Amino acid sequence: MEYILENNITNSLLQDVGFKKITYTNEGEYDYVYIKYLLPDIYMCISIIERSNVFSLESIRVIDDNFGIPYRPFFKKEKHEKVDKVKEKYEHEMEKLINMGIFKSNEKVLKKEMR
Repeated sequence: MEYILENNITNSLLQDVGFKKITYTNEGEYDYVYIKYLLPDIYMCISIIERSNVFSLESIRVIDDNFGIPYRPFFKKEKHEKVDKVKEKYEHEMEKLINMGIFKSNEKVLKKEMR
């Protein structure tokens, strides 16, 4: 499922639900990375770009903290207990972010636009 960022995003919203913010600057433009651990060694990473006070979603990833790279079993949809736990926690976090109005599901947006 794909997600899009709501227009009314503020920097504190993701922090309010437990994400840690890391800010990068490049010539006056900002890239924000928010992380939240799903398991002790796996975290969710949301990257948001701010250009001229407009925020846009760059990516949502699940990272293996031991290696600092995307958690491959999650993306390959492998089946085992750890992957199932990560998937369950990821889906719970995304549902919470949708309910808070931070994100909306791109599928819901596309269905609405097709009407």
